[in-house]
Amino acid sequence: MSYIKELHIKNFRGIRDLELSDLGVVNVIVGENNAGKTSVLEAIAIIERPTELGNIIRVGGLREILNNKSSYYTIFKNMLNADSNSINISANIEGQEFDLDINGNRVHMLTEETYSKEIERFEGKIKVNYGEKKIVENVTISQKDKEFVLDNKLQTVSMEYVTSIEHLTNNIPNEVIKKGKKKELVDLLKIFDKNIVGLEMLEENGKTIPYLQHKKFGLMPLSTYGEGTKKVLLLGSSIIKAENGVLLIDEVETAIHIDALVDIFKWFIKACKRHKVQVFMTTHSIEVIDSLLESQNDVDRLKVLRDLIRIITIRNSLDEKKTKVRNIDGLKAYELREDFNMELR
Repeated sequence: MSYIKELHIKNFRGIRDLELSDLGVVNVIVGENNAGKTSVLEAIAIIERPTELGNIIRVGGLREILNNKSSYYTIFKNMLNADSNSINISANIEGQEFDLDINGNRVHMLTEETYSKEIERFEGKIKVNYGEKKIVENVTISQKDKEFVLDNKLQTVSMEYVTSIEHLTNNIPNEVIKKGKKKELVDLLKIFDKNIVGLEMLEENGKTIPYLQHKKFGLMPLSTYGEGTKKVLLLGSSIIKAENGVLLIDEVETAIHIDALVDIFKWFIKACKRHKVQVFMTTHSIEVIDSLLESQNDVDRLKVLRDLIRIITIRNSLDEKKTKVRNIDGLKAYELREDFNMELR
């Protein structure tokens, strides 16, 4: 299921102008460092609750998940393009046109507490058009602000965001197990380690801790396993949590050994179809692309490659005014790799 059909991003972080069309169910975004791959994921994440300044800041702060010392104002300011005080994100979502425009000015001010030092403040408006809905919100954020209301005024499509290091900080399985999906997660873990036969959530000191049942080692906490096992469990849990929505994955290959990628992607594509999830993932690795393309070897292989998978390469142009994009379907990508060993990143 492709919820987001088209995407246009202007003046967001380092992206001046980027357009994506003909998006698939599984969209792999590749490119050089600083091309804007993660920024694309963040722009999509903002679409979920576009009227909430708190949600926008939360998305921007995901980059600092292990070292979150920046103020909310700095996080917001860093999402603005260096030459602009506006952000524009438009999309086609399930046939409805969506447009988000954040526009304003940065001003300097004095307060009683900072009378000897100026502080910055952004003053402007958030305008959202989504189908027949039109919402305008005044927005003000300064270097002193520390909290924002999440009003849930508008949600376009539900989303899950997996950062490149989230497997180190997040244990999702409990929520997924409550949905009755434990067997599905265990089947995925068996791809990574055939001796894993069970998954349990146990209470310890007021916290719920995931344990894996292993044929050789018995019942052991997930923390004793390698990062690869944690990452695979996180990906599986995230697909299930994202059911009927969009899953965003930054640097999908992090912590996963290359030898496991083909089998994991076999499960991954089937799970996306089963749970009706659209995926946008970034990668630096040509092995990820090859493994994804090679994972489809059943009777529906050509249809899956052609209709569901997109390999999207983004690259900054020489004049830096518009991001260059190459979007090819999985079948074309497979043919280029097979026949010409063509570089797709």
